[in-house]
Amino acid sequence: MSTVPILNIGLLGMQRAMNDALRNSGKIAAATRHETLRPVELATPLTRLLQDRQQIQAAAEVVKSVDETLGTLLDVTA
Repeated sequence: MSTVPILNIGLLGMQRAMNDALRNSGKIAAATRHETLRPVELATPLTRLLQDRQQIQAAAEVVKSVDETLGTLLDVTA
């Protein structure tokens, strides 16, 4: 089994989570720019931003595992 597709899955997960994090942080930043008297709902983007962070960390662990596996395979074949 090739580890390259698994690496791509990890990188894709990081990319998607980063895009989501940018979108959610943009919503938070936009809420602070608007000076209105009505309350602004921030719970959802803040919660999603935390979820994005966890997704990035999980995807980074996948990439790290693939890197270690490739290193071990190179050591074995060398």
